[in-house]
Amino acid sequence: MRVLVVDDEPLVCDLLGEFLARRGHDVSTAADGEEALLALQAEASDLMFLDLYMPRLDGLGVLRGIREQGLPVGTIWTMTGMGDHATAKESLELGAADFLSKPVDLKHLDWRLDLETRRRI
Repeated sequence: MRVLVVDDEPLVCDLLGEFLARRGHDVSTAADGEEALLALQAEASDLMFLDLYMPRLDGLGVLRGIREQGLPVGTIWTMTGMGDHATAKESLELGAADFLSKPVDLKHLDWRLDLETRRRI
């Protein structure tokens, strides 16, 4: 799958990017919401990991931008370490498929990725 990881924390982008690449996925990263929208305008993504709290344009703004611009993205999983359930709920209402808490449990993520891959076959 083509995967876009969007997070303002470089360590999160690096960790998730390496984890996903080792599982054979084509991974790109974006440091904020504006970069994410530009990346999606340039190339479709099958799966996106989207941090909800970022400078310049947050995750909810990205979800609104995707909807308004009709950008090519498959499944969107939002994530945050803040534990803000109202924002997580709003992200689901704006089109995210699910919500992940940070730090992301990589064993659980591996299982979820397997399900997502099977769903696409």
